Amino acid sequence: MPLGRVIAGFSRHTVTSESSNETHIPAVKSSPCPDARISSAHENIGWPEGDQQPAGEGTQAPRGVTPVLHRYALRPRARLTGPTQFQALLISKPAARSGRFTVHAIRNQKSFARLGIIAGKRIVQHSVTRNFLKRLIRETFRHHQRELTGYDVLIRVRRPVTRTEASAARTELTGLLMVLAK
Repeated sequence: MPLGRVIAGFSRHTVTSESSNETHIPAVKSSPCPDARISSAHENIGWPEGDQQPAGEGTQAPRGVTPVLHRYALRPRARLTGPTQFQALLISKPAARSGRFTVHAIRNQKSFARLGIIAGKRIVQHSVTRNFLKRLIRETFRHHQRELTGYDVLIRVRRPVTRTEASAARTELTGLLMVLAK
């Protein structure tokens, strides 16, 4: 390694002027502005200094969107959880069946309906399609849960549903749920 002139502030081992084509000199920092929200390095030169605001967070609803969504959401108490609840429904005879879905239902001692969904990998291979089907089933059940008060409902997917068939599948599932409501 040829010895050269050492650049001020650096040791002989890190940077020499003759051994490297690169120089490692620290960048000059501008003095921070006490009320600046955007650093001066990122400020638009054409505008007066300090006039720029940070990027917005998007449109904001006055009370937010969350309370509206919670009002229409399928509540956690309306979901079947645990293998014993599913097993009791699977043992029961199917209440209704179609080409796409099988619906099992038994009476519960509650003042609301509960939903369980089975969409297995063997039937619906792609996770995107499985999740789409689950959303479709939950949404359809949510719209009809008042008519199904006092039932535990288990919906099993019998075959995959594409997005183009979604409206037909929703109509089919609504018909199956209305059979239970009678």
